[in-house]
Amino acid sequence: MKQIILLSFLITSVANAQFRPFVINECMPNNTNTAADQDGEYNDWVEFYNTTNSSINIGGYFLSDRKSEPTKFQFPNLVVNSNEYLIVWLDKDTLQEGLHTNFKLSASSEQVYLFNPDTNLVDYVHFTNVEADISIARNFDGNGSFSQSTATYMQTNGVKENGIVLNEWMANNTNVQQDEHGEYNDWIELYNNSNQSINLNGYFLSNKANEATKYEFPNIFLAAGEYIIVWADEDTLQGGLHLPFKLDSERDDIILSRPDTSTVDYFFHHNVDSNITMARIPNGIGNISLGNSTFESSNLVYVSLNEEETKELYLFPNPTSNFISIQNINRSTAYIDLLDVNGKLINRYYTNNPLLTLDLSKLKPSTYFVRTEENEVYKIAKQ
Repeated sequence: MKQIILLSFLITSVANAQFRPFVINECMPNNTNTAADQDGEYNDWVEFYNTTNSSINIGGYFLSDRKSEPTKFQFPNLVVNSNEYLIVWLDKDTLQEGLHTNFKLSASSEQVYLFNPDTNLVDYVHFTNVEADISIARNFDGNGSFSQSTATYMQTNGVKENGIVLNEWMANNTNVQQDEHGEYNDWIELYNNSNQSINLNGYFLSNKANEATKYEFPNIFLAAGEYIIVWADEDTLQGGLHLPFKLDSERDDIILSRPDTSTVDYFFHHNVDSNITMARIPNGIGNISLGNSTFESSNLVYVSLNEEETKELYLFPNPTSNFISIQNINRSTAYIDLLDVNGKLINRYYTNNPLLTLDLSKLKPSTYFVRTEENEVYKIAKQ
């Protein structure tokens, strides 16, 4: 049987733009009996995650509950291994051994900011009205939007529906896409990654982490698998989907918030060239990469503008009608994801074996993708 070699490329984003190696993964602002610190005390906690395949020294990073005071808590010289979790206790008890901050969280309304040693904002989450022993966790480890859920303290967050996400945006549009008035303005694309329609009424969009309510969406529904474009042109007189702010291609935030102003999705960018987008690859769930515009359409898996070749996998037979085998899987790869043509997760397969066989017999003929834990993506043709 002829094996089809597929060259894979690690879909990364520019190091100083979207790829965030160390992120907020989960937090609990009202811990009463879920997890105790080394002294047996149930205090608020934040879980961090190393998204990379190498160790990271986080010495000099900062944590704060105020964007205007980024240096409240400074991380010591500490190495976090690849795909490892780290817990920090927010208990205002710095005399305790370990990572204990000089501030606490409020479950009624609070935010957590992570800054790098240069005090540039790396990650951010805001939440309100969190009940006891409920956590705010990313839908995927290290990636995806935040939602309230049962705690997965120092464990994988598993896979949950994303709902509405920031899917793509262009911060310096000069000749790619025109709005309804024929103007080339910056734009932001949202995508409904769930299986049901969602009313955006009361959701907010902003380019400032401490001003979440800059733009409020009108009473508009976004169907499952549907896209919506809003224009960042500072021209609200042109209609309901024109924002009261523009995007700065040199550096800006983009924050999508729920009606209670809790964070749904957050990214930042800087030094983006004209007519280049920042897009989730794969569509709706992936990390953000630089690419070419796929305005109001699926961000199909392609080699990003900053590609990096990695090891080859073997997928055979491909095309296939029922089963496909994946050979040469790195033994450090914990799981393989199967995605549909829009990048939506179908199933996650956990493995520590260099060979994995997938049963596709119940899937309709179409294009599918497999994605490794390291974000290597491969195309499958199902006949």
